[in-house]
Amino acid sequence: MTLFCTLITLSAIPALSLAAPASQTPRQDTTAYAIVQVAPEFAGGSQALFRFIQQTSHYPVIPPDKQPKGTLVVVRALVEKDGTLSRPVIHYSAAEGAYEQEALRIVSRMPAWKPGSQDGHPLRAYTQIPFRFVAGPKKP
Repeated sequence: MTLFCTLITLSAIPALSLAAPASQTPRQDTTAYAIVQVAPEFAGGSQALFRFIQQTSHYPVIPPDKQPKGTLVVVRALVEKDGTLSRPVIHYSAAEGAYEQEALRIVSRMPAWKPGSQDGHPLRAYTQIPFRFVAGPKKP
């Protein structure tokens, strides 16, 4: 009987060693940085970003009496390690309503960016994207 108990105990040891404790499982890094050595960048640089915004924007129709006083909207977004944008929010706005919604719509359609990096390693970093909406000529 002692031999039987010893064999059962010994046969369970390999199975127990395969189950890693929770503290040894790799953790996903969820830290997001505001300042990094190499800032996130739109693929192709700032000129490509401005072209993308111009080609993608659709000016909302706003009645003349409801035109916002300002035209600047700044969107803050998180550039993930793979370059995708997440968590876009209005960081600053001199405009309101329709222009803010349009800026968020454009950001949601952006292709992947070059992620920010620290010591050559990509990491999650915030970026700010400015939008200046220019009202078209007023009709008489």
